[in-house]
Amino acid sequence: MISSLDDRTKWIPTGLVLATALAHLAWEHFNGGIRSHHFLGDPKFPAMHNGWGLLILPALAWLASASIVKRCFSRSAAIGFVGALTYGAALSISFSTGNMAATRALFFSAFAVSVLLPVYRAECILGFVLGMTFVFGPFIPTAFAFVFAAVSALVYFVLHPLFVRMLDRTRERSSIDSSNEGQR
Repeated sequence: MISSLDDRTKWIPTGLVLATALAHLAWEHFNGGIRSHHFLGDPKFPAMHNGWGLLILPALAWLASASIVKRCFSRSAAIGFVGALTYGAALSISFSTGNMAATRALFFSAFAVSVLLPVYRAECILGFVLGMTFVFGPFIPTAFAFVFAAVSALVYFVLHPLFVRMLDRTRERSSIDSSNEGQR
C-alpha cells in the first residue's frame, strides 16, 4: 500500500508539470512559434529550444517528488519549493519588466541565499526553474539552479562540517589548556 502511495505521489506532480509544459508550448506554438533562448541573451551562444521543457521539467518534478517522499513530506520541502518558485518568479518579472537593477540584485543575491539555505534540494531546484521557465525557457534556469545548488551543497556538505570540526578541536584544546592551568 505504501509503495502505491509513493508512486502516486511521484506521478501526480510529474504529470501536472508535464501538462503545464505542454500547455506552455502549445500557447507559444499558436502565438508566434515556440521560442528559443540564448545563454545570457548572447546570440554567439547556441539557442536553447523551449521544447526541452518536455524532458527537463518532468525529470525535475520526479526527482523533487522522490526527495519529498523520502523525507516524509516535511514542511521544509513545501517551504523550499514555494520560496524558490517565488524567487524565480521575482527574477523573471524583474527581467521581463526591464528592471535590470532588481534583476542583478536578485541574481547575485541568489549566491548568498545558496550559502545560507539548503537550495541543493530537488524541490528548491524545481521551484526555481518553474518560476523562471515561462520567461527564460527551462534550460537556462536549470543550468543556473545547478550552479546555486552546487554552491549550497559545497557549503552544507563540505565547508560546514569542516568548520564544525575545527570549532570542536578549538574547544577541546581550550578545555585541555584550562584544565592544565587549574592543576598548576
